[in-house]
Amino acid sequence: MSHGHFGLSMLIASLIFIPFAKFGLITLNEYTYVVVMISAFSFAPDLDLYIEYGNKRVFEHRGISHSILCAIIAGIVALVFGIYLKLSTTLILFTFPCGFLAIMLHCLGDLPTHAKLRMFFYPFSKNEYGGLEMFYANDKGVNEVFFIGGVIAFALIYQFVILGAPIV
Repeated sequence: MSHGHFGLSMLIASLIFIPFAKFGLITLNEYTYVVVMISAFSFAPDLDLYIEYGNKRVFEHRGISHSILCAIIAGIVALVFGIYLKLSTTLILFTFPCGFLAIMLHCLGDLPTHAKLRMFFYPFSKNEYGGLEMFYANDKGVNEVFFIGGVIAFALIYQFVILGAPIV
């Protein structure tokens, strides 16, 4: 659900960060940067499908890459890159939450599909979660709805909520 993850993440991140932008805690450019970065990196857990050694996958799909542990690591990596890139102090404060949220929103998008998250609370629990069987992860129609819906929602939230443009 690659582009579906992008759209779903864009929708949710747009909503989460409204108060930060409305109350002047982040600028409009920072709001856009944060929402787009979360959305762009929400595909990261599915990289487990492409990491191979020889002809064998190194990681089980929806295993460790779909866990809170991976989200914490992603947050730390985002923080280190934010410092390295010398982002503004405000953006540096948001890098860890952005990395963490990108992975968590991806996992949220996987919950209603047929496959389960195998290691979500690893190393504390090996229970499986999700597999609600509402649709398949590779359903093109569902992915298009999430993608288009997320992009439209971001545009509308940005225009009418963040900028405060009147609804005509």
